[in-house]
Amino acid sequence: MGLVRCRYRPISPISSARSCTAPRTSAAKKLNSARDRIREVNPNVQVDLYDDFFTSANARRISEPYDIIIDGTDNFPTRYCSNDIAVFLKKPNIYGSIFRFDGQCTVFAPHLGGPCYRCMFPEPPPARHGPRAVRKVASSACSPASSASCKPSKPSSSSWASASRSSAA
Repeated sequence: MGLVRCRYRPISPISSARSCTAPRTSAAKKLNSARDRIREVNPNVQVDLYDDFFTSANARRISEPYDIIIDGTDNFPTRYCSNDIAVFLKKPNIYGSIFRFDGQCTVFAPHLGGPCYRCMFPEPPPARHGPRAVRKVASSACSPASSASCKPSKPSSSSWASASRSSAA
């Protein structure tokens, strides 16, 4: 398993996920906290840390050793970069995000005939609609959205159609 650096900031109840267990007042990096939590749950998992931001310059090097790309980012440039490298490397891209009280999780596998993230959203939204526009997120939405990616399910055309309709609204 590989973990890529996220923005450095103190961990708070709003910004932390269940994988991060450092005290709220700590300035510990989320990356290190997530690694430690994973090792607590399963010490047999190899956790590779990448202390770089995920960019188009390093996306291929970071992504190639892994079978699946999981995108839990909170910014559009990284989200589009993870989509593009998943398409290029023909790997599934598991995407998860939260917005206030809502969460969503989707598996994109265009190499298997399905759409990709960029198929749904060809262009990033204007910067004013990005993550900084949302000041608070219900932390109770984080766990269900992130754990949804852990539950295998059979993709159906009806779930894709309903996701497409709701995103168009």
